[in-house]
Amino acid sequence: MRRLDNIDLRLLRVFVTLAEAGGFADAQIILNLSSSTLSTHLAALERIVGGQLCERGRAGFRLTDFGQAT
Repeated sequence: MRRLDNIDLRLLRVFVTLAEAGGFADAQIILNLSSSTLSTHLAALERIVGGQLCERGRAGFRLTDFGQAT
């Protein structure tokens, strides 16, 4: 089993905040991070866990089934 490190915990915190906030706008304020930084962190976490956690874009923000299970 892979050990979590500080980077992984930061990425998880970003994901949880995004999920609880329901999208990027409120998460940006809560975490004091830019949208591009949030997106980069989320993409890194998705690479680690091996799946897409949410759908994001002009159509809005929504957790995928995988993201809800995670």
